[in-house]
Amino acid sequence: MLPTMLVIMFGVNGIILGLISFFGAFKGGGFSAAILGIINFLFGVILLSSPFVAALALPWVFGLIALVGGIITIFTAFPQRKKEEAA
Repeated sequence: MLPTMLVIMFGVNGIILGLISFFGAFKGGGFSAAILGIINFLFGVILLSSPFVAALALPWVFGLIALVGGIITIFTAFPQRKKEEAA
């Protein structure tokens, strides 16, 4: 029951943050804020469409997001290190 409630909370949170980001893009947030808002909104809708199945898949999704985020962080750290060594 608790994982399903967490999925419902994440879904509502995704929809609200998605709408805020999307409308914030029109106030100077830029194109990337609009894309992020659309992705958050769709993520929230997907979570709310089937909370039980999403509760089963959520650890895999968070793991994949963490893995990709870690790889991106590692690759973006190398140019930063070169800038600090040059200074």
